[in-house]
Amino acid sequence: MVGESSWAIPAHPHRNPNMTSSHDTSDRRTIELPAGATIEVRPTTADDAALIEELYDGLASRDLHRRFFTAFRPAERWCREWATVAERGGFGVVALLHPAD
Repeated sequence: MVGESSWAIPAHPHRNPNMTSSHDTSDRRTIELPAGATIEVRPTTADDAALIEELYDGLASRDLHRRFFTAFRPAERWCREWATVAERGGFGVVALLHPAD
């Protein structure tokens, strides 16, 4: 069951779901969950920097430590660098939770 402690980043309500990225759409996977919710797993894009920052900002220090073994809260620049790792030959993945309608 997906709850508040889910690893998935909630889909941003103002994000265009048809937004194109530098990645082939075959890199995207959708996982259907009970009760109609889905999780979209795909490579990161520059647009994900704000979502990564929201994820960290939304966690209490105790939760940060449990997940990442530190209470580190990354700066905006770090989130941008992480989200654009593919531009430097790396690979990043995000999981976006889409609640049921």
